[in-house]
Amino acid sequence: MISFLVETFRLKAILPLALILPFNFLFAEERTHAEIRSHMGTPTLFINGVPNAALCYMMGGRFIPERFSQFGNIGVDLVSFNTDDLYSYCLTPKTQSTAPTYDYSAIDQQLNAIINANSKAYIIPRIFIGFTPHWWDSEYNDELVVFDDESQVPIMLKNQNLKVPSFSSDKWRNAAAENLENLIKHIRAQPYAKNIIGYHLAAGSTAEWLQWNFAHGPASDFSVSQLKAYRKWLKEKYKSKRKLRKAWNNRKITFKTASIPSMEERATGDYFIFRDPMKSKHIIDYMEFHSWIVQDAIKYVAKVAKEACNYESLVGFCYGYTLHVRGQYQRVFDSFQEQGHFALSELLESPNVDFLSSPTQYEYREVGSGYSVFMSLQSSIRLHGKLWIDENDYRTHLLPITAGYGRTRNYQESTSAQLRQLSNELTHATGAWWFDQTGEYYNSERVIKLIERLNVIGEKSINFDRRSSAEIAVVVDEYSNLMMRNDKRLSIPLLYYQMLPLGKIGAPFDYILQDDLSLARPYKLYIFLNAFHVTEKQKTMISRLPERGAKALLWVYAPGYVNHKTLDVKSCFYLTGMQLATLEGESQLQVIINSKGSDYLPGVEKDMTYGVQEGGARNLVGPVFYGDDPSAEVLGLLYGHDLPGLITKNIAGVQVYYSAAPQISSAVLRGIATNAGVHIYNINDDVLYANNSFIALHTATAGQRSLNFPQKTSLYDVYRDIEIAQDVRQIIVDLPVRESFLYFRGTKYQWENN
Repeated sequence: MISFLVETFRLKAILPLALILPFNFLFAEERTHAEIRSHMGTPTLFINGVPNAALCYMMGGRFIPERFSQFGNIGVDLVSFNTDDLYSYCLTPKTQSTAPTYDYSAIDQQLNAIINANSKAYIIPRIFIGFTPHWWDSEYNDELVVFDDESQVPIMLKNQNLKVPSFSSDKWRNAAAENLENLIKHIRAQPYAKNIIGYHLAAGSTAEWLQWNFAHGPASDFSVSQLKAYRKWLKEKYKSKRKLRKAWNNRKITFKTASIPSMEERATGDYFIFRDPMKSKHIIDYMEFHSWIVQDAIKYVAKVAKEACNYESLVGFCYGYTLHVRGQYQRVFDSFQEQGHFALSELLESPNVDFLSSPTQYEYREVGSGYSVFMSLQSSIRLHGKLWIDENDYRTHLLPITAGYGRTRNYQESTSAQLRQLSNELTHATGAWWFDQTGEYYNSERVIKLIERLNVIGEKSINFDRRSSAEIAVVVDEYSNLMMRNDKRLSIPLLYYQMLPLGKIGAPFDYILQDDLSLARPYKLYIFLNAFHVTEKQKTMISRLPERGAKALLWVYAPGYVNHKTLDVKSCFYLTGMQLATLEGESQLQVIINSKGSDYLPGVEKDMTYGVQEGGARNLVGPVFYGDDPSAEVLGLLYGHDLPGLITKNIAGVQVYYSAAPQISSAVLRGIATNAGVHIYNINDDVLYANNSFIALHTATAGQRSLNFPQKTSLYDVYRDIEIAQDVRQIIVDLPVRESFLYFRGTKYQWENN
């Protein structure tokens, strides 16, 4: 991606903007209106008033016009592609006496080539706005990112020796906004304007609004621009020097002397894995700002883009990678916080952001043992009326065996992987694009026919109720992540490796932000993965869950441990109603189910072990928490300590659980869900997706499955065109290994005639 964008720094013929704008009115009546609005219970793309499934072909690298023709021939008319970097259109610097001149011939040629390949194409160009030309770098060095080692070139741009602007730079924002506005006005003045429905704006590392070097080396951002913006943010947050000093427990600090914490400081905990607000509020504040400044830049350019297109086109970004912990255990320093994606809650408040996107999660891509899952909290995104667009960049069998990232071995595996992807997207009511980085991902007649079939299913699906049927909410808190030092030994098992067991419970679930508990609909079971810090407002929302129908709450590791002042295990009781205690030291957290646990949790066997089982010494976590409540039932013991590691008790009619270990197994989660009255569709540890109109399975093993339904239902296999059952509460199906199955919850007639 970056190498492609870097290559676009080249001179082009000068074409003054003044020659273009006067003709804007000629094509005004031909413009297409695109928006996101509710349809069948979920945010949906509308084009000229008609709902659209938002399934797209995305060309990510080499520009090959015939690929757009191939996809257009099978009915995939929504397309996207990478344009040149924004600054490559601006050929001369703006000075007091000279306005910049622009050359849009390259993008004009690309857009016209797409339309020549498919005259019905609806296009969302991806425009990179995050580079600056060398003359700009020389003039505005204080606006460029500086890393912890005082270098200025990101590791991934070493070969090009390129510096990059800081997200905090007003000069970069203003220049990018001006150039973006002019580009959009130019596009809207062209004959092809009627084919343009939106703009995907890109910046930062890998064009995904990630802070530079977030996973590759010295941390950012120590620029003059960043420091000024940080001090301004602190002043707006604390208002007075007195309040700042009290929060930071520092009698000498001022807004003028506050500094950016080093990479070493960010990686250091005060008490094992945790930052203590009494000692490290300055680090917590900066890491909060580190994400806030990214979303602030996004909101700035989003507003400019929406105004430039007169609110008639979509504007979207890659952001919200709340569940993406990169690099596994090879590099202990945690890229999780460094990426700058922990301000999703604030960004979702922007009326100018229509859609968000990310690649499909890179872990679990294998066919059979894998699981298609998003990097973000898609259900919260949906709650705020935004559309999530899944970047399906699965490597098909047409690519070299070295392609990695879940590359499939043959056509059958490609079919299973792509159908699993569509099942995830369809049951979560998202859009998606088939991402083609080389032009060869789908370049065979057989694969094109596969995509055609999947596209027909996707387009048909928007005629049905696509609301969630989940009775489980998995709750994640952005701010609580900042309570951990930059060390991934806890964040990986807590969030990243928890995804697969959740996907195999046998019941659908929704990922939501802790801030959205009152906005979300009621659930029977709430799983709080990382509620280390809970605000008073959030506590109020949690206290009201029982009256909204909650039957069970599950807390993990250290709920409520970080209060607004310090670290205190007593705070855990005030949040959960269960007494916890800690051990000084680190452990590879695992829980062994005892006889009581086996009796209490349906389907869970005695001596079953769950928890952190990878990473070795690199994944020892401290402090060690355990249950210390004599009124609670002990369902499992912490391995190596023989202390309560899984406990439960009934509090005011709600069954409350606490697990000292993360990475809870699907069997234990299923047992807790069953006791909470959650409907379990399948107990066989297959990946399962479901909403009000569809149910999908991806099998890890071959054999018979008993599928159970909450009410009588009919099932129609929409991919294989097979009616499975009519008006049943249970069916037995014999399924092969490593296959995907997508069922419409109705009859073939209903599917074909709606």
